[in-house]
Amino acid sequence: MLVLICLFLTVQSDGPPSLPHVLISDVEHDAVTKKLDDLSRKGLCVVRKISASWDGMIDGGDVIEHCRDGTCLVSVMLANNETGVMQPIADLGKALTVLNLSRIEKGKRPILFHTDASQAFGKVSVDVKALHVDFLTVTGHKFYGPRCGAVFCRKDLLGLMKPIFFGGGQERNYRPGTENTVDIVGLGKAAELVHLHLEEWRINLVRIGQYLAERMQKTFGDTFVFNFSVKTDSVLPNTFSVHFIDPRCKGYLVLQHAARTEASTGAACHSGKNCASSILINSGLTKTAAEKSIRLSVGKDTTKEEIDILVADLAKSVRHLTENPDQHTTGTLAGQGDGL
Repeated sequence: MLVLICLFLTVQSDGPPSLPHVLISDVEHDAVTKKLDDLSRKGLCVVRKISASWDGMIDGGDVIEHCRDGTCLVSVMLANNETGVMQPIADLGKALTVLNLSRIEKGKRPILFHTDASQAFGKVSVDVKALHVDFLTVTGHKFYGPRCGAVFCRKDLLGLMKPIFFGGGQERNYRPGTENTVDIVGLGKAAELVHLHLEEWRINLVRIGQYLAERMQKTFGDTFVFNFSVKTDSVLPNTFSVHFIDPRCKGYLVLQHAARTEASTGAACHSGKNCASSILINSGLTKTAAEKSIRLSVGKDTTKEEIDILVADLAKSVRHLTENPDQHTTGTLAGQGDGL
């Protein structure tokens, strides 16, 4: 998804003996972290991961403090796909703009800024100018489009982009191969629908999300916890990370015994793993809480009736686990599908 990251490493390098220096958060998607970890292992760059605080948020000041002469790129996601926590991208973008003015005056290269907006797009307003970013990526299936992605690049930076595959001259010579017309048109149409209906969708996401919170609280009381606040603008209106207090209610077991619930214990991309999510731990949860966590999400068309079904299904599963603890010591379920 973020092939562009490795494209700028050599372009923005100050040259030997300094390696390109990249800053990311420690709650980024694997599409970012694994590629950069691979480049780091090969000795092609130096990666510094900025830790999130107890509420899952990154302190923009920490990012600025860790910038150095060889820093070429900062990449911080707009909203996390497991927690729903939104990062202060606009504030960080403004701070980097100020820093870059100083760097340019001193003859240094400006630091490029990328945000992964995959989880946020279609749920909240995403404006590249307001965010002060150079690059932004989205993926279609997160906003009811086809399973393909797109990257926004500032016009004045297009010259920095270089192909990593070679062949034909399709897609302005950036990516060879006959264009996937269906997905291109589908992604464009899905983005158009977001532009036309976002406020309507957002209002319903807030309304149905609040109903979910109320029903969970009424049904489970103090036996469950929302891992991250659902009453602030710093969390997406559709993404909820929760866990049940009872030690017998491991996340994967709750889902294993929920007959009608499609959810996950973390990123659905990690389906098949029962270990505690490192993203949740890096976002401030204990290992125990992370192991018991599940991620619930709602969509633009989710109804109160469907929420009632969900809560009843979870209640039945939790009741089964707490009444039959000796029957549930192993399991293999972590996630089903790649949700919104």
